[in-house]
This record gives sequence, structure tokens and C-alpha cells, in this order.
Amino acid sequence: MRTPRVLLVSKSECPLCDAAKHALEVVGAEILFALEVRRIEDDEALRAAHALEVPVVFVDGKKRFFGQVSPLLLRRELRVAAGAPPSWVKLSIAVGVLLVVGLAVALAIVPLQRRRERQRVDTTKKLLEAHAELLVRGNDPKGIHWLIDMRSRSGAPIAFCLVKRTELSGDERVIRDAWGNPIIYCQPGPVHPNGFDLYSVGPNGIDEHGGGDDIVVGGDVAPVAS
Repeated sequence: MRTPRVLLVSKSECPLCDAAKHALEVVGAEILFALEVRRIEDDEALRAAHALEVPVVFVDGKKRFFGQVSPLLLRRELRVAAGAPPSWVKLSIAVGVLLVVGLAVALAIVPLQRRRERQRVDTTKKLLEAHAELLVRGNDPKGIHWLIDMRSRSGAPIAFCLVKRTELSGDERVIRDAWGNPIIYCQPGPVHPNGFDLYSVGPNGIDEHGGGDDIVVGGDVAPVAS
């Protein structure tokens, strides 16, 4: 930014001149400018031109104020003369910077959340596969009967389903997925009606009976030939 040149035309015993000097001091604490003060008593040309106008403020050789000098308008005038951007430009720049920073943070958070979600899915799949292997081998996890719910689907044989029970939510024997939801075991399963399903309700936490984002591990049992 450049340094504006300010000329204050003043005179003795002039309250308005004192007020103009004070306004220049206040604005000078914020904006750098070169100040020159002349009294009309010392300059006949100034007396002839501005005797009825004092105080008069010139900025870069141009008369900008006379009589009462407003600090607000003086500040604005000197900012323009110094080449400083207007306040609204500074505000726009600040808002733009905040938007860019916010966007950068959002772009960084979204991939991180997706990566964590994939990790939860992978962890849950491994948990399901491990317990499914135990079921296939006939080694049901101890305590699984505590969470068995007897139900019949559309006239089908009685189905055994491991479901969440509020009174057992603190039981260590409840098998939970990476989101903290109980694993569901059904025989016959909604996906494998001739076998069993062991599944998690997935990221949304809603039991969609093996559909939607549920994570399912299970298998059908081949019928015995007659």
C-alpha cells in the first residue's frame, strides 16, 4: 500500500480545527499517512482561499473535507488513497478462506469415515465367518440358547433366531458386530431357507432380514437323498 499525503489547513483558537486534528490522530493509529499542518495566519494564499472553510483537509492534493471532519469518512477516504481494499472485500476474502478450509476439512473427513466404515464391515465379516464355522462344525457358542426365539414363518417349521433381548443387553455372551449390535442367528435363514443365516444388521442398525445393508454369512444344507 502507498502512503497518502494529508494537508490540514487550520487556524488558532478553532475548536473545529482541534476536532479535525483529533480525528486525524485516531485514524492515524490505523492507517499510515504523511501529515502536514498549515495555519492560514502564516499563508496569505491559504487565508484568501479557505478563511471561511477551516479546517480543511486535503488528501493527495485534493480537498476532501472542510468544517467538521468525520473520522469514519476520513478513515474510508484514506483507505482508498492508500490502496487498501474496502471492508466488504476483506470480509469476502475471510468468508472465502473459511469456505475453502471447511471444504478441505470435509473432503478429509469423508474418506476417513468411509475407511472406518469399511473396517467395521471387514471386522464384522470375519466375526461372522468365525462363528459360522463353529456352527457348521457343530460347536455352537456357549450361551447361544439364552437368546433363542422360537417363531414360525408362513407355516414353515419352527425357526430358531438369535435376537436382541433388552434384559440381556449387558450379558457378555451376546455376540455383537462392529457397531455394537447383537449378531442374529436364524435356522432356517431368510437368505438360506435350507440351512442357517448368521448376520449383522449392518451400518444402519435395522434388521432387514438379510437384505439391505445386512451382512450375511450362512449356507444351505444339501437334502439327504432318499
